[in-house]
Amino acid sequence: MSDLYRYAYMEDKHKGPKLDPKCLKGELGFAVDNRGRLIPCCKSDDKNNDYDEIFQKLMPVSVISRNNKIEDILETKEWKAFHRNLLKNIAPNACYYACKAGKSGLEKQVNTTIDPNTGEVKDKGPE
Repeated sequence: MSDLYRYAYMEDKHKGPKLDPKCLKGELGFAVDNRGRLIPCCKSDDKNNDYDEIFQKLMPVSVISRNNKIEDILETKEWKAFHRNLLKNIAPNACYYACKAGKSGLEKQVNTTIDPNTGEVKDKGPE
């Protein structure tokens, strides 16, 4: 059984691997899923999260169209609790998969901005 699915069946999330949350260190940016919800990162855009109790609490307040700005979502008690829990090693399974401490670090996020009118690359982040 893969690590990802093994953590799904754990009763106590504290027994999972130690986390090194890249979202809290600015190494992975937020993402938007195909339902228009802010999610912690692109790695958390997984259908299995629909069944994760932690994500179930986070998603109702994460609908972008119901908020004036992204900061309004991040300031909700649900998102603040999510970030506090990450520091306590309590997280959805996707976080254990993406941010397990001691992971090689070979995966890097590169943000690229492309002009929609010309197709020209305007800004490419560090690689």
